Amino acid sequence: MSFIKQVIKKWACKECDITDINHFYGQQEFDELKKTILAWTERRTLDDQIILLDYVVDMLKEDICSGNAAKVLMKPFSSPFFNFIPTSYEDENGKQCSILCDEKQSVDLAKAHLYICPWKKERIPNNLFRLKQDSFRFDSDNHKSHYYTDIDLCHVYNGNHSIHIGAYLKKGEIESDVCRTEMLYSHCNTDGEYWYNSHTGKIISKVNDFRIAALYYAAQIRYKIKNDSPVGKM
Repeated sequence: MSFIKQVIKKWACKECDITDINHFYGQQEFDELKKTILAWTERRTLDDQIILLDYVVDMLKEDICSGNAAKVLMKPFSSPFFNFIPTSYEDENGKQCSILCDEKQSVDLAKAHLYICPWKKERIPNNLFRLKQDSFRFDSDNHKSHYYTDIDLCHVYNGNHSIHIGAYLKKGEIESDVCRTEMLYSHCNTDGEYWYNSHTGKIISKVNDFRIAALYYAAQIRYKIKNDSPVGKM
């Protein structure tokens, strides 16, 4: 356990387990991000606000994608999850809508931002040795992912180990299902812990990783500024 988490456990969360501590620390970071964005964007031109928010979004993507794949090396097991951000929502009239469309996006594993969680470390060596020798071949039955527009990030939820090694070796491409993130901005907001319906305040689901919520929050504000359009309550 890191020093900061030991301090939190001792002084702020004496009865918590490690999961609670991670939640507590993540909430603190999410709230700090909101303060930073507000401080940086106040009294600046729209162009300058977009430049700053581009930076924030890019840094959050780098942090999310670079830090996630290594988790399994330090744990007996790392649990992947299907939902990165909600792929469906209720609009202001209560109609169920989906941001998942029929389009496919070609994703270059050498260049793309990938949120990927290889969940079983024992599978990594064989995939590494195999793909060192062979080319990466996309398997539509096994390699499953969502590509989120506007955020420009691909979340891999199946075929994690081979795609992870393909990305590590910077070889191969996958075909990803496209999710139109911008469709969600007016109907969904987050506080870093939960996803909410912006019209009713009803909880949609729990946030799996507070960094994802932070990325969505920054991208949501950037989209509003660029398009001068309403977004969900923030």
